[in-house]
Amino acid sequence: MIGLGGEDGRAFLDLAAHARTFDTLPAVSEAYTPAHFESAVARSARALLPPGSRVLCATSGGPDSAALAAALSRLAGRLRLADLVLAHVNHQLRPSSAEDARTAGRLAEKLGLPILVRSVTVAGGDGVEDGARRARYGALAEMARETGATHVAAAHTRTDQAETVLLRLLRGAGPRGLSAMAASRALDGTLRLVRPLLSLPRARVHAYVAALALPSCRDPTNDDLRFRRNALREKIWPALLALSPALERRLSDLAEIARADEAALDALAAAAMETLDDPGGVPARALAALPPAVARRVVRRLAAAAGGGPPAARETARVLALLPRGGTVHLPGDLAATVRRGRLTVGKRRRGREDG
Repeated sequence: MIGLGGEDGRAFLDLAAHARTFDTLPAVSEAYTPAHFESAVARSARALLPPGSRVLCATSGGPDSAALAAALSRLAGRLRLADLVLAHVNHQLRPSSAEDARTAGRLAEKLGLPILVRSVTVAGGDGVEDGARRARYGALAEMARETGATHVAAAHTRTDQAETVLLRLLRGAGPRGLSAMAASRALDGTLRLVRPLLSLPRARVHAYVAALALPSCRDPTNDDLRFRRNALREKIWPALLALSPALERRLSDLAEIARADEAALDALAAAAMETLDDPGGVPARALAALPPAVARRVVRRLAAAAGGGPPAARETARVLALLPRGGTVHLPGDLAATVRRGRLTVGKRRRGREDG
């Protein structure tokens, strides 16, 4: 465990105030201390980690995951965790990857926690970030199985959530996309991924790391403006905050609202599926009579049931446009949506048929 005396508490306040300048986030009040930070983490973690949880904490070597690991270590008794193990995934994508692993090891040593390190190979191509994410979560799920973990803890912050919402908004996402990251979701079977820092701004997280002198390193790729998130942070985010200082909190709130709305609409779509779906297809007239938001989700469910991925908004719109006139639309996953004789079916494509 790490001791934290009065000097460290005062240092935390100074660092938190300074963090506002480089993270352009709301100031931390003078009453806010490391103990308050840990209390905030405890409140989130209690809702995510039932007593007896066995936690694998993802540790990149960066400050966010260092803060999460330290807070969970210090709160393990209060949260009644049965086990806490750190896990580092080496993506082998940059020269500093080995140093990241060493930093994660120093953190584990300082906290007195065991650590697992796993190297992965990331597929090349245009989707390196997505490939790295899939490889990382695959490795974490594998290590969780090895340790008997019930939960994998990731260190995404409220700042990360706000950035994700804004990036998806720029792509034209709907409620599903704007709901961004869930505080808890299934990762692999009964294994769950949890994010105890999702309600905390990055500035407070970094101030906590500095106050406790936790080993951490900075990802040099954060300076590469070819990545959309980095360009957002450097070029767009400061200007937006000047217009709306509370933007981070508001975008995070938007994600929560979008998630609740999406859950309600999805429940309505599930109920509609129970009524409409049959082996002969969904009655086109009944589907067209549904509210468009529900009808779109019925089409997505039909695609999922047929073994395909979720169709994009424009593809779903093309399917719904077929309802009054008939025809065929190709969908992801080698699927085709066909309206014929007043019924919509979604299944594997028949070669040679053209779009309607």
